[in-house]
Amino acid sequence: MKILSMWAVFLLSLTFVFITYLSEVYFFPKQIEVSLSVLFVLGLFITYFSFFHKKKNRYIQKKLGIIFNVFLVLSICGVLNYLGYKNAKRFDLTNNRKNSISQYSKQLSQKMSSPLSVTIVSPQKLWAQSFEFLSLYKNSMDLKVIALDPDRDFVEVSKLNLSQQPAFIFDYEKSRRVLYSDLSEKKMAIILKKIMKPSEEKICWLQGHGELDPAQNSKDGANLLLKRLRDGGYKVSTVETLDKTCSLNLILGPRLDFTNDELDKIKNTKTILAIDPSLNTNSLSGLRNVFSPEGIKIRNDVIVDAQLSKNTGNATVIELVDNIHKDFNKSLDSRYTLSYTSSLELGKNASPIFKSSGFPKSWSVKSFDSKSSNIKYQDTDIKGPNTIAATAQKLGKPHIVVFGSSRFLRNSEILKTQNFSLLLNSIDWLLGMKKLSIKRPESLNEVLSVNSSELKRTIFVILIIIPLFFFIVSFYFYRRRL
Repeated sequence: MKILSMWAVFLLSLTFVFITYLSEVYFFPKQIEVSLSVLFVLGLFITYFSFFHKKKNRYIQKKLGIIFNVFLVLSICGVLNYLGYKNAKRFDLTNNRKNSISQYSKQLSQKMSSPLSVTIVSPQKLWAQSFEFLSLYKNSMDLKVIALDPDRDFVEVSKLNLSQQPAFIFDYEKSRRVLYSDLSEKKMAIILKKIMKPSEEKICWLQGHGELDPAQNSKDGANLLLKRLRDGGYKVSTVETLDKTCSLNLILGPRLDFTNDELDKIKNTKTILAIDPSLNTNSLSGLRNVFSPEGIKIRNDVIVDAQLSKNTGNATVIELVDNIHKDFNKSLDSRYTLSYTSSLELGKNASPIFKSSGFPKSWSVKSFDSKSSNIKYQDTDIKGPNTIAATAQKLGKPHIVVFGSSRFLRNSEILKTQNFSLLLNSIDWLLGMKKLSIKRPESLNEVLSVNSSELKRTIFVILIIIPLFFFIVSFYFYRRRL
């Protein structure tokens, strides 16, 4: 009986320690944690009665009993503190409820009929903040979280074929979505909506006119863009002719003009058009004016902006911090980098997304020496502010999004700032994804989070310092009684 009790406590202790370690990486069900903790304490009691209940030496029995009681009390305190730490309840007492998810997110989470698996791929030191955020959803859905360190779990991470790290992989039933940016409540809501109701609409990436090549992996190619779109659940196909099965056309960086028949098809289909300046030729005149009836003309010039290019060191490389379009989702930390972009001439039915700075900080030029750093305003230039990107509707519905450059979508640029999010916002707007009804879309950036070192110190205080404090106080009064 004694030997069995010793082995029982030993194995239960190892199991408890093992579960404690793994629970920092996985969210285990509460029933498992509670059951193992109860078994661990019961094992201690069994060992106590087996070893010390029938001892003949009363003095040794008394001393061993005190030591064991102390160990038992510390173990119970440790287990209780651990269970409290792992199953803590959050009470948000702030006036605007900024440290909890909104009712919209809770309702969206509760609609999920199957478990959601989230795989975090990032250095271990960044896990704590992601765990803190995802724990807000544990009470609203069946959530499993797995964390992989690219250095430690190199084999597993390489099999995922990710285009960038860190990344978050969402698996729900047979659907998978990949997020290549930090988590926020707004982004989580968009992921949940898309993963529960995958889009069946076909997006056609047009080829045959010198457009960005989605099969090319060079710096001027666009294979990263195609992969990210498909990772996000969009059904993207490359086509050389437009047809009626296309819900949305992507015309990105064409170099050759289109025929009249092709231009007529483009007019009648939802389109994202990104066209680069071609100062030495006017071969794209038809395409630059194809959306004139909707109020958007693309000039054949280049915007220079001394104000918005401070961080880039190049007057033709503009860094945009926010958008001015009322229907595009805004983010407090959004930054977009567009280089060598044409200006747009807008009619009354078009709405700008971005504008350059005002004159004399910015203007658009029709000719300049790209090797020269001294670009001066001339009478033929157009004073800023100039429109960089715009949208237009047709019959009251989203119809086109136009950019004066396609370079921001190349492999060399797509991973910079939030360029990819800019394209996603355009696609979602055209496909009819309405603005999410979250009153504070970015408020969860303010949720208290800790890094790995702070988390270790917190665990040390909860599981060691606090129980030790109560033990010292208890021992003091015990000695006074003696």
